[in-house]
Amino acid sequence: MIPDDIRRAVEAANRAVPPGVRHALEIANRYAPQIEAANHALSHWRQIEPQVQRLAEEFCRIEEGPRHAIIRTFTFARGGWHEASLMEMTVSEFRTLLNDLVDKPDAKVKEELDHRIPAYFSRNDYEVLWDMVDRWDLYPGWRRAVFEEAFWAHKNEKYILSVCALAPQIEGLLRQETGEYGRGNAWLHKVNDALEFEYDATNPPTSTGLEEAVDEILNRDLWERYDTVEQVSLEHALFRVNELYNNGKFSDPEFVNSTNRHAILHGVSENFGELASIKLFCAVQLVHEIVIVYREATGA
Repeated sequence: MIPDDIRRAVEAANRAVPPGVRHALEIANRYAPQIEAANHALSHWRQIEPQVQRLAEEFCRIEEGPRHAIIRTFTFARGGWHEASLMEMTVSEFRTLLNDLVDKPDAKVKEELDHRIPAYFSRNDYEVLWDMVDRWDLYPGWRRAVFEEAFWAHKNEKYILSVCALAPQIEGLLRQETGEYGRGNAWLHKVNDALEFEYDATNPPTSTGLEEAVDEILNRDLWERYDTVEQVSLEHALFRVNELYNNGKFSDPEFVNSTNRHAILHGVSENFGELASIKLFCAVQLVHEIVIVYREATGA
């Protein structure tokens, strides 16, 4: 039994506590388990909050991804290039490059890319270029030897050799793939038809086309946006490859020095520099990517 003096002291202490505080203490005591659980959850949230924030940022990137990709594809196309070849470039570096170019006129985009892309491939003693060439494993044997020797020539600044080695390979790869060895461009038409692409030399990618493409993908569901981006990127790759076979006048300096296959193989091109060589390496890369899609489309 509690002694009277201690009991009276406790009662006096309770009376001294203001009613509001006493009520709060009663509530705290009554809900102690829930309060403890809430504190535990809050502590756990503080631990996982950075991961949740990163997840939210990742969702934003996923949703924004198609829009950025379509802008990237059109921007590079306006400069006469395709972004697919820059496989070793970091995301942040790619974004910086894109942000530098996206609002520039076509001529400025071309000037910048004509400078930056050859510099990119020459990094680490041309290791970046070799990494791309080394992945070309669809056609082993003598074609592989051609690619390796073209790389050696480019690395050693023997651009005439690399240009003359690579220029015929684009047609050769697609002839071998389609089995079309007759006169004319039946091999190229067969690829275009299989991939439902209609080449129009007078309708290159433009800023207006970019605006239309962005509007189109934003009106689609997320999964459809990525499919659309892949299709647009493929069409631009096909445009680049078809462009190498445009017909033109050999008396036109702009035509014969445009890395055009006909001008090179008919001996009227004077364009045998580093830029022409890199453009052909990139064109062969695009052909490999086109062939993969072609095989999927034809069940080959």
